[in-house]
Amino acid sequence: MERISSVLLRAVLAVLVVTIIIVGLYYFYTHQEVRQIESLKQNMDTLHSALLEFALATGGYYPARLDIPIKEVARSIGLNVKDPRSVTGGKDPATAADIHESKGFCLLPSDFANPFNANEIAVMTFRGTSDYPHTPGVVLYIPLEVKRNYTTAFKIIGIGPQGPIDYVIEERAILRRPPEKI
Repeated sequence: MERISSVLLRAVLAVLVVTIIIVGLYYFYTHQEVRQIESLKQNMDTLHSALLEFALATGGYYPARLDIPIKEVARSIGLNVKDPRSVTGGKDPATAADIHESKGFCLLPSDFANPFNANEIAVMTFRGTSDYPHTPGVVLYIPLEVKRNYTTAFKIIGIGPQGPIDYVIEERAILRRPPEKI
């Protein structure tokens, strides 16, 4: 009888240990994903800030692609601005390494990275309204109403593990000067 009690006690302890491990792993991975989604939202806000800085230099216009320099958009609308910076520093799509290596030519901070996988694309321009990339952690810049190399409106969407997250940033420019006549 004592042997049965000992075996039963060990079995109960084993089940308890396995249950604790499973609950712990579930808790860890669930909260890790929540932290990653929050980091993705912060990346979306950071991109928005970089685009607003771009617009300040161009009289309210945004780039048609994230790699287009401020000076090119300014030239298109008749401004004489020599600022060589772009949002992503010359690459679109861009990874954390691309942004970090742009050294001074990028409006995004050098630590901007995909929160799910630092080696994956962190940000890119996307044209279209569906069939988003399936890379968790990527921030999509969707220019609307594109003319030449600039736009006056955009959306920013973040991609989570299950697809687009429910946080979207939309912006329409309040122009300080009219665009050139075409």
